Amino acid sequence: MSLLLSRNADPNPEDRFGGTPMFDAVRHQHDDVVRILSAAGARMIESDSNVAVLCLAAMEGNLDVVRRLLDGGSNINAGDYDQRTALHLASAEGHTALVTFLLSRGR
Repeated sequence: MSLLLSRNADPNPEDRFGGTPMFDAVRHQHDDVVRILSAAGARMIESDSNVAVLCLAAMEGNLDVVRRLLDGGSNINAGDYDQRTALHLASAEGHTALVTFLLSRGR
């Protein structure tokens, strides 16, 4: 990957679902790849896929995935198809630690 980036590969291409290399690296917990992409100017693009993964992780109480997505640049206030945010879903499922974390990272 470093070779591709050194040869001016675009660090932010979008696939047909709106996913990016940064989103895939964050979602699959490849923290070393996230650091390389960040240094190359990669960013998290708000897409339906990105928001769906964030909201699902919040609903399941998966603090590690939520933290990675937010650290990677996901929008904490993005809503799913019903405009429910990660905070809505974590609250509805009673994930107290995740609710506290999201509130600490909010506006």
